Amino acid sequence: MKERFKNVMSFRKIITWIIVASVILFAVLIVVLVVSYATLENNRYSNVDEIVTSQPSSEVTIFELSYSELSLEQMVGLEMVVLDYASDDIVIFHDYFGLFVYDLNKQNIVRSLDLKPIGCTSTQGDDYCEVTVSADGNRVQLHSISNKNMYVYSVLDNTLSETVYEIMSDHFSSFALIEDVIDTSQLGNYSHSAEEFENGEYGYLYTSDLTLGTLTYVRNDKIFWIFEKDNWDSNSSTYTVTDSDVVSAKEAVISYYQNTAFKSLVSDISQIIDISKFESSVIPHRVKDVVIAFYVTMSDNSKRMIVFTKELSGEWEVINEGV
Repeated sequence: MKERFKNVMSFRKIITWIIVASVILFAVLIVVLVVSYATLENNRYSNVDEIVTSQPSSEVTIFELSYSELSLEQMVGLEMVVLDYASDDIVIFHDYFGLFVYDLNKQNIVRSLDLKPIGCTSTQGDDYCEVTVSADGNRVQLHSISNKNMYVYSVLDNTLSETVYEIMSDHFSSFALIEDVIDTSQLGNYSHSAEEFENGEYGYLYTSDLTLGTLTYVRNDKIFWIFEKDNWDSNSSTYTVTDSDVVSAKEAVISYYQNTAFKSLVSDISQIIDISKFESSVIPHRVKDVVIAFYVTMSDNSKRMIVFTKELSGEWEVINEGV
């Protein structure tokens, strides 16, 4: 009987140790699974704020640059062109058709980058391309949020490289919402953001018909045409008027004064060649294609000034008139 009791107790001890060992093994398994899941989550790259450190950021791949071929009739994207950076000297912007650097002093595009070869054309969705510019405007990061890598474009060197994504610590960020700057019902024709300068001025992008041909950068009362038309003077931000424009504009002058107190008093109409000082008269959110100005001499030798503007296919509209 005693022998049987000993055997039972021995068996119970074995069972107890098996249970304890099983609990320990199960606990270890749970810890391993938790650690593995956490590691997996950290490597999903689904959040653009995560810093990926799977390889040193010094390991880069250099790419040859490629450039977009555009047409002036080409439509901008559904989200409108994005203003990425603006200073007193340059403007950086992008859309599905490319990234561009516009020189405000030269009044032309000095850098352009085709975004299609690097898979960075999306402005929304899972493949959204996050574009970040350094505070000095010399470095541009392009990161498709579904990718662990990013591309770095050097504006000064005009070079492109690929490296592991990391957050830019000195990024440009002095933007204001466009609705806080422009009072209009056509917000879709404007960039979503406007650069807010220290002197209180604002800079933003605008297109009257959502095509590249009418894309402009507006800085307070100054207008810069981004993509030049064939008949635009590269040294001016206004259309170079033709002889027929001058003739039709003079007829518009006569017609205008026929409905004023100066009816039948116009004796001479002379064109003002330098119209740069009248460009600020063009309302920024109603950019026109043609601006022309005249000195009008009345029969009593008094002189008045009149400024017209019109769309290329539209009618003349007076925007300034007086002595």
